[in-house]
Amino acid sequence: MALKRRPQNNTNASEDSLIARVTVLETFVNIAYTNTGGQVIANNTATDLTSNWVVDFATHPTAFVNGIFTAPVTGKYQISGLTAYNPAGSPTAGAQWQLFASKNAGAQVKVLGILSTQTSGSSGVMAPGGSTDFQLNAGDTLKLAVFQNSNASQTTTTATRIEIKKVG
Repeated sequence: MALKRRPQNNTNASEDSLIARVTVLETFVNIAYTNTGGQVIANNTATDLTSNWVVDFATHPTAFVNGIFTAPVTGKYQISGLTAYNPAGSPTAGAQWQLFASKNAGAQVKVLGILSTQTSGSSGVMAPGGSTDFQLNAGDTLKLAVFQNSNASQTTTTATRIEIKKVG
């Protein structure tokens, strides 16, 4: 006796398809924000980039608030960033401009980029940047911070940007 296949209920198939699509959207994380500039970075001080962010695009817009990204799902995340300054004053020779990311309020810190002036009085836009990966659990946080020791306070420009995407 051959077994007959029971017809699939279209309602269940549609619900399954919708659930699959929602699951994909929940696990796809890609955000990008641009800083409108104007955040002052004191000399010889590490400073979190917390203000003046505007959304470029975001699959999870509530995941990035006041410069802090909260992972909506567990996975491997790539953080890319760039911070830019038009140097004020006369930067000293060997001054450094650093951009780094920290996980969970400093539990893990990774440098994204370092620039160093070769001579005193360097001019032009200083823009350290780069990218790195972090393994995050749902609820873990990431934030960008900068450090500069140019001999004067510096102000970020509108070229400052962050992108975070789930890559695994």
